[in-house]
Amino acid sequence: MSGMKAKGPRTVQPKNLSHNHSIARTRKNREQHQETALIMDITGRITACGSAVVALLCQRPERLFGQAITKIIPQLPFGTDTPYYNFAYAVFHGANGNLMQRTAFASDGREIPVDVQLSGTVMNGRRLIKLDLQPTCAARPGRSQRN
Repeated sequence: MSGMKAKGPRTVQPKNLSHNHSIARTRKNREQHQETALIMDITGRITACGSAVVALLCQRPERLFGQAITKIIPQLPFGTDTPYYNFAYAVFHGANGNLMQRTAFASDGREIPVDVQLSGTVMNGRRLIKLDLQPTCAARPGRSQRN
């Protein structure tokens, strides 16, 4: 033990610091997307949702689970009897990365303008549809209205 040098604190080089900030931003973005995500099975029934969606729609998560997405966003062309069309629609619209503006209905009947982005995914061998749901810029506090 007497021949060993004591190691001091490890210094972080600026390159590593920048990389760490990048990782932290990626994690924050992923967490934010999880909060705004609504997961559906391919019949369009809600199986999971993030806390931001719950707050936006003024509903408890257990009240959302099993509900058809078309009860919340009637403009989406999902049918419980067209699962493969639903999945294909989500994959097609997710590929271009564009947001679609739709109207969601809160539990109290309020109409909420929302930006929706769809994507298809496979998890544990099941095809699922992910819907990212956020208030449109015009509906967000402190934001100017889109042209």
